[in-house]
Amino acid sequence: MSKRRPTPVEQGDIDGLCSIYATLNACKLMFGHTEKQDEKLLEALCKGVGDLFPQIVWDGTGVPTMYRLFRIADAWVQKKHKARLLWGAPLMRTKFRRPEHWFDRLRNDLNSYEEGKAAWIVGLGDPWEHWTVVDRVSAGRVHFFDSWGMKHYRFGSFTLDETKAGNKPGQKIMIDTHQSFLLRVGDL
Repeated sequence: MSKRRPTPVEQGDIDGLCSIYATLNACKLMFGHTEKQDEKLLEALCKGVGDLFPQIVWDGTGVPTMYRLFRIADAWVQKKHKARLLWGAPLMRTKFRRPEHWFDRLRNDLNSYEEGKAAWIVGLGDPWEHWTVVDRVSAGRVHFFDSWGMKHYRFGSFTLDETKAGNKPGQKIMIDTHQSFLLRVGDL
């Protein structure tokens, strides 16, 4: 019998809290949280970056705050799940010529772990400026566990070229390949 896929926790339409929700949703996927556990982790994450409120709501966050959120989530996971949330930025200095190459790397890394024990948090640029969770990459399609309700998109919807990114007809979603974090479950 297969496990029922959980539903991601969603954020408001015009808030910049996607970094918090991406961290929460990645943990939800990997540790099988209940709604109550989601609430408690959300509280820990918000309190941990409390000095950024209220500006975080409209400005969002960058990479340094992601590192803070991962450390907060790891401490919470150690306490509640007797496990570790391990994370890294293995693509920080890797160059990709085409989105398909980046997606292949995400897929290969996810496939090297037991199902449900790893996820990517990635930064999407223009037009969205959004942090999201990638939990699966299939042939030609990326699957999200996302706080805005994104489900899956074809690779052709994305670009690595800033001049081709935007929300006008024919433009695509910019991938910031350097803002790609692999999270996984580890032993305590």
